[in-house]
Amino acid sequence: SVEPEPVKLDTIVAELKSKGHFDKFRKDCISQLEQSSKCNQLKESVTKFAETFLAGYSWPSPVPKNRLRDGLRQELRNSKLLSGLDRIVSDVVDSSAETAFR
Repeated sequence: SVEPEPVKLDTIVAELKSKGHFDKFRKDCISQLEQSSKCNQLKESVTKFAETFLAGYSWPSPVPKNRLRDGLRQELRNSKLLSGLDRIVSDVVDSSAETAFR
């Protein structure tokens, strides 16, 4: 007997995109993130962190904006403030996937 050819992942993704399922899934995830209290708390914490970081500079700053941005990004990574972000995103994606791809 001849085994059927396995469906390639690219084919499945293309099919989901062509029918609008992927875009709907993405919009559902963003909507859930915007409504998430954990995400809003994280956003507030990051905003406060950035304000504190930038308060250490005089304005207009002699430091180029891209260097300030890179410095802030590095400090934020080192702070562990974003340590819960993976969990927040995983919860939203898992929840949306359950309803979107049944």
